[in-house]
Amino acid sequence: MKRGINKAGELISDKLHIPAIKYARQRRKVMHFLAQAPPSIVHHDCHPGNLFWHDGESGLLDWQMVRTGEGISDIAYLLATSLIPEDRKTFEYPLIDFYIESLSRKGIADLNPEKIRQRYRAHLIYPFEAMLITLAIGDILDITANKTLIKRTVSAIEDNHSFSELPI
Repeated sequence: MKRGINKAGELISDKLHIPAIKYARQRRKVMHFLAQAPPSIVHHDCHPGNLFWHDGESGLLDWQMVRTGEGISDIAYLLATSLIPEDRKTFEYPLIDFYIESLSRKGIADLNPEKIRQRYRAHLIYPFEAMLITLAIGDILDITANKTLIKRTVSAIEDNHSFSELPI
């Protein structure tokens, strides 16, 4: 995390340095917290490079990280990395509400919309971490694309006060 933050430079505001390092030090505790939800199958790597379109339908490529997890985590990853901040700010909560309504129509009971929104905010940490680690390792993603995704994830966690949703 430190290496990614250092390489990102001015892309990471000073106010995020301390919470990001706290998160990294307590990552196991945070991952345990984020795993405390009904599981489903998740992609766990929903960034724009893994999207494809065919005959007007979208899909996800690159399923080697598939696992069980909380569905809202994939939505957080997708929205934080795929949308420019202005569009994400406009559409993220209507899209989350659509997700909640879709679950309800499929018969998923005991949905707590505010808790799902809170979990969304917390799960925004993972795409931020993933993009910083990608930068720290280097040569995985085009540097310009990587920096764009860092800017987007930084905006998402700042706008949603994501670190305040974590037990750190």
